Amino acid sequence: MDVIDFLNKSGCEIILLGDRSLSIGGYPGESVAHVVPTDRIHIATIMAYSIISNTSSVIEWKSPIDVSCLTNTFSELGISTTSEADKISVSVDSASRENKFDVVADVYPGFPTDAIPLVVAATIKSGRQVRFYDKVFRGRNIYKSSSNSVRK
Repeated sequence: MDVIDFLNKSGCEIILLGDRSLSIGGYPGESVAHVVPTDRIHIATIMAYSIISNTSSVIEWKSPIDVSCLTNTFSELGISTTSEADKISVSVDSASRENKFDVVADVYPGFPTDAIPLVVAATIKSGRQVRFYDKVFRGRNIYKSSSNSVRK
């Protein structure tokens, strides 16, 4: 959607149709200013860093973004969040950690599949047991434990 917005600002005529298709016309030619939005992977990276380093963080962005799938998943690992429209404060709360939980990657607005490795890194640090399921790319993230059992 952001690429379509950028191209329309620069002179294209891209219209989303109801059947998941596009009508494309015009040609980009105008010079425009455009801010690339913060994405959920960026936010997940900072959340994972907070867990691993046991530090607090503040993340701000300028475009609307749904971060509930991130805050819900990372809260299982011990992240406490305070959200505003364009800012989230992240702190580590070890008392809120669950011992076992599942992470299910799914299409937007679900948990992003590219953030699974970040949760894996945070999980190793936290000592929690997590099962990973990827509904987008089945078998993409496969890890072996020291006992050689396969975990997805």
